[in-house]
Amino acid sequence: VLRAHEQQIRITHDGVEIEAHEVEDPLAFVEAFKARYNVPTIAGLPRFNGGLVGYFGYDCVRYVEKRLGKCPNPDPLGVPDILLMVSDAVVVFDNLAGKMHAIVLVDPSEA
Repeated sequence: VLRAHEQQIRITHDGVEIEAHEVEDPLAFVEAFKARYNVPTIAGLPRFNGGLVGYFGYDCVRYVEKRLGKCPNPDPLGVPDILLMVSDAVVVFDNLAGKMHAIVLVDPSEA
């Protein structure tokens, strides 16, 4: 799970922090993190077949519009600006085609 709050990035696995970073641009970090999980396009499967799932909060606008970063940003709840998880097992429902796909991603180097 990747959590970003302001310039702090924390990555956890099974509840244990495995990486922590302080970054200038959290969106650039997410882009680089996403590259670690290159999911191939496979004919016959839906476009989404695993990878990063989560949300980008409203305050992520501060990463794009730099002048907003200087404004006070009270956050009494401490909710992450970005929260993403790596989904390596998903069930995709295609209501239009009336199909369900169970997809599990594997790392060929671990086979």
